[in-house]
Amino acid sequence: SPPASAGVGVSGGVSGVSVSGGEWMLLEVHGGGFCQNSADHNRNAAPATCEAVPVSTPSVLVYNYGLLRDWQQAIEKGQKMNACSHTIMHGAYDQGHHPAAALFTYTTTTQKTEVFGVVEVHEAYTTRDSDFGSCGAPLNRTGVMLDGWPLVQL
Repeated sequence: SPPASAGVGVSGGVSGVSVSGGEWMLLEVHGGGFCQNSADHNRNAAPATCEAVPVSTPSVLVYNYGLLRDWQQAIEKGQKMNACSHTIMHGAYDQGHHPAAALFTYTTTTQKTEVFGVVEVHEAYTTRDSDFGSCGAPLNRTGVMLDGWPLVQL
């Protein structure tokens, strides 16, 4: 099938891992995303969070992750990736440029359960950037930033 738009943004990347039962978990990251949960949006009575029209915002880095079958259904339905999806988790995680990420699994030592983690690298947010989306400006840095976090189980 032809490529499909998943939302607003630039310079993205995708990573996936096989999970139990033959399923695949996919993670997508990109820059120029929309900060749906921002100070400005949270103060305004309208539009409602799920009715806000996404606007590409320079330097906002976002992630989307979910099972391959849920991605396929979302794409077939023309669903845009946002915080209101019930199957694809979405959020802004930092500010910067040119993100690249890898999804991996590991087993916790205490609960002996398999969990998902992300390791990500991107160009830093610097003094030449502005927090246009009121997403919460990070500290100004230079160079390449390394980030990582565990994912919430679906």
